[in-house]
Amino acid sequence: MKWKNNFMRKYGYKRIAAFGVGASEAARKIANALYPALKAITGLQKANEVVE
Repeated sequence: MKWKNNFMRKYGYKRIAAFGVGASEAARKIANALYPALKAITGLQKANEVVE
């Protein structure tokens, strides 16, 4: 726990919280970008099954 306290003292809670928010926003943007692509891929797979 000692290293954690030193880490918090060195970088500060606000910076770590801001980093966490930034990371979650980036993850959401990536998910939003990938979701239509994943939907299109699953749609193509279903279309191929119908053709066969």
